[in-house]
Amino acid sequence: MLKKNTLLKMAICGLPVICAVALLASPKMTRAAVLAADNASNYTSSTWTGNSSNVTTNPTANGGTGFGGWTVNSSPNGRAVGTFLATPTGNPASSNIATNGKSWGLYANNSSAAEEDLYRPFTSASGASIGTLRPGQAFSIAMAAHSSGLTGYAGFDLQSGNGTGSGARNVFTLLISGGNAHLHYTSNGASSATTVTRSDVNSGIVATFYLATPTTYDLTIAPATGNSFTPASYTNQTISGSINQVHLFDTNTTGNTYFNSMAITPEPASILPAGAGIAGVLGMVLLRRRRGAKLGRLA
Repeated sequence: MLKKNTLLKMAICGLPVICAVALLASPKMTRAAVLAADNASNYTSSTWTGNSSNVTTNPTANGGTGFGGWTVNSSPNGRAVGTFLATPTGNPASSNIATNGKSWGLYANNSSAAEEDLYRPFTSASGASIGTLRPGQAFSIAMAAHSSGLTGYAGFDLQSGNGTGSGARNVFTLLISGGNAHLHYTSNGASSATTVTRSDVNSGIVATFYLATPTTYDLTIAPATGNSFTPASYTNQTISGSINQVHLFDTNTTGNTYFNSMAITPEPASILPAGAGIAGVLGMVLLRRRRGAKLGRLA
């Protein structure tokens, strides 16, 4: 708990700390801000189907609100690939991102051509959803991966267009690969390393992509509940293209990759899970304040 004097000093400096604390403490405010949300606790083993003969069928349920239905594309090429509803038992890397003991698991083992892909559009089955991520909105998702068994790569793309083929183009990518010690992000054809390590990803992260303008974004990567590292923030990054869906992938890994708690909200602070804590909220507040200061100097 922050002391009263500390809050006062922060308020004098221009940080809306009390508002941020109130937002974290108010479930009603957080729920009201959510435009789309889903997590693995909305599924059972019968509605989130596993693999049969190394080919995964589409989940029979569309959980949560605001997202379209899942599409699964399996490319086994003679190897084991699939999706499953992961629990911490037997999948310890998933424990820090699990909701009621569940997360979405992917695997594509031991072949450069083996890949498991999950796609989800930003539009609900009824079409009554956002369709396209707009400036001032943020997408967040929790992720964990077996760093010791990661020989290929795993992560997620934010894509322009819908579907699994040439109609979808990567606008932003966040991935961890066996050849790199750190998490990387890619946009506008340029790939950059973050300060987040493979070990950090193994214990669970929460990634928040905030679309500031049609062509710029801020990226924040915070530790999931039970994990601990310094949150990483990258501001005023550039992109080209609209964002209409998310693509989760696991390619040629000897372990599993886990995802959970995807959401879209107008404000990044409202979607940071408890694991991100007040540091994550204050980090995003600082980013907004720094941008405001820069704009003021240009005026």
